[in-house]
Amino acid sequence: WFAWAAEYPETELHSPKNTAGSSSKRPTKGSKLPETVIARLKKPIAVKFERTPLYKAFEYIGKQTSVTFTIDGDALKQSGYTRNMTQRLNLENVPATRALHEILKKYNDMTLAITSEKEKTITVTTKAVATGKGLVLLEVGP
Repeated sequence: WFAWAAEYPETELHSPKNTAGSSSKRPTKGSKLPETVIARLKKPIAVKFERTPLYKAFEYIGKQTSVTFTIDGDALKQSGYTRNMTQRLNLENVPATRALHEILKKYNDMTLAITSEKEKTITVTTKAVATGKGLVLLEVGP
């Protein structure tokens, strides 16, 4: 984390030492997580991305919701996207689906697909590749 923070000092993410006692931590033992990916993505979060690479934005949202995001780099590349595209977004107390919608609406062909409900995994890919693989698209609205 620290190496990345030095490379992107203008990006505000919560460092491990700054999350103690905050509500942005993953749930602790004894707290109950929602069972489905969709329910987890309804959790209210706050994001402040300034020149944050796309993969770091998804990583942050994943940590906030206890969902794992994987990026299909080859699919994105076919549509002219990269995992390092910078994100600028500032939202407070909104469902994670809203933050995801705000990121995705900038890219015509980019989409999300739940690749494992059991493992709580979502793939960031393109509509063409997801359809070709028979993946079910995850629609996230504002």
